[in-house]
Amino acid sequence: YPDEPASQFLQARIDPAVSRFFPAFLPLADPVFWQHLRDYFFSVYENSLQHLALFLALMSGLFFGRHWLSNQRVRRARRRIPLVIGGWGTRGKSGTERLKAALFNALGSSVLSKTTGCEAMFLYGYPFGDLTELFLFRPYDKATIWEQTQVLRLADHLDGDVLLWECMGLGKDFVHVLQRQWMRDDLATITNTYPDHEDVQGPAGYNIPEVMTAFIPAQATLLTSEEQMLPILRSAAQQLDTHLRTVNWLEAGLLTPDILARFPYQEHPYNIALVLALADELGISSAYALKEMADRVVADLGVLKTYPTAPVHNRRLSFVNGMSANERFGCLGNWQRMGFAEHDPYATPGEWITTVVNNRADRIPRSRVFASILVADISADRHVLIGTNLTGLQRYIRDSWDEYSAAIHLWPDADTSSQANSTAVATLIRMARRQRVPLQAAHLHAELRIMLAALAVNPDETAL
Repeated sequence: YPDEPASQFLQARIDPAVSRFFPAFLPLADPVFWQHLRDYFFSVYENSLQHLALFLALMSGLFFGRHWLSNQRVRRARRRIPLVIGGWGTRGKSGTERLKAALFNALGSSVLSKTTGCEAMFLYGYPFGDLTELFLFRPYDKATIWEQTQVLRLADHLDGDVLLWECMGLGKDFVHVLQRQWMRDDLATITNTYPDHEDVQGPAGYNIPEVMTAFIPAQATLLTSEEQMLPILRSAAQQLDTHLRTVNWLEAGLLTPDILARFPYQEHPYNIALVLALADELGISSAYALKEMADRVVADLGVLKTYPTAPVHNRRLSFVNGMSANERFGCLGNWQRMGFAEHDPYATPGEWITTVVNNRADRIPRSRVFASILVADISADRHVLIGTNLTGLQRYIRDSWDEYSAAIHLWPDADTSSQANSTAVATLIRMARRQRVPLQAAHLHAELRIMLAALAVNPDETAL
């Protein structure tokens, strides 16, 4: 230790370049300062109208200034990206964006693709590299349209050549901001305009395409595979001086089963045909685009896909994933495409169909739709409910069953004639088949025989 006093030693060791900053913070350490500050802001009598006006002016300037600065950053980032292509639609939009990403990745471009399928993701591929899938962070699992500005600036920082993005807005005003003010797409795709999010976009069938007209870019090119509501999209495109190209059943029908089998999952032919039309607009060979999409596509978590059969306790389990079909049309379409609608429980008693319904607490209208599907549209041996708000989902199922069962009558108008009796028997048989209840002794014997065989027991026919 030095011989001089501690105070002199510390004074000699203090750097003047650092100590000169400390007097500025001394008032903050004074409790009297904080007391006066609290009295000023919390007291009604310490503030005048001039003070209030000044405070509002400062806060308004801060708010609008920050908003203006954010918009300037967005516009600057957009100008630096050579090609921007957006995509929207009720069904198939996420799969379509992934097909686009595979196409531009094959061209050797630096591509960033934002998709919001089962999980919010973005795909990034550096020039002549492979696509990498990354999670898109959403605080508290909630999304805002400002998320799009972050993706846009990220694409700019990565020196992206192509930005592909899936519209995640629902309200028409939000979509207008995303498309007309921020992104201003060079090309855009709309897969279809099936009813969905009726609580936000409107209950009528034409409300959905009316909202989607806000997604059409001005003085650009729009490609769509929508057919029924096409006149609404065409009228809006004409007003915006946008070229409209359609894809119909003919282009989708030209994709043969052997071509579709090259994809690693059950991709819808209309989505493939839509991206092929996009490739043609850019002067890319359809054969090359088809080959590269099948080889390079990175599948979403919820794509329609049948996984390999797994043996479990003398049984064979086969899982068919269709989680992306989160509305009635898509769900029933997948149900038919996979052959479940034609399944005969009496012809193949060894095959049980079990559904897994993943419910979300923040999608009440969707829960009601799927409750109605389980009751009135599909036939299965078991339904497994997972997710959140399962109590509410079960209540919706009971409500749907009450409505469905009220329309079932064995003897309409209290008619007890022989013809009415035959109608009652036919109704019972139809409902038993729908509920997969054995109708004959042979059906019951077949199920019992299969159950015992799974336990390695070979019963005598006379015992059955």
